[in-house]
Amino acid sequence: MSESEGKTKRPAFIPKYGDDPGSPRHMVLRLRESAGMKPEQISEALGGRVSSRTVYRWGQGACVPHNKSDRAALALLYSEKVTE
Repeated sequence: MSESEGKTKRPAFIPKYGDDPGSPRHMVLRLRESAGMKPEQISEALGGRVSSRTVYRWGQGACVPHNKSDRAALALLYSEKVTE
């Protein structure tokens, strides 16, 4: 048996937190793509309540906002800036 036959192949795409529309990841990605906002700008628009690094992590799906008020602020920003 060859070396590659014994290994299971990883899927090309591994779902992360919130790949569905309305998730924090989706909202951050759409803010970045549609509204042209950088993580720093999103952080500022959220009133500095989270760091730009945190916004980046939300966009990567590495974590999600645990604070209800952060989720609400992100949803409000999304509704103001992104036109579907």
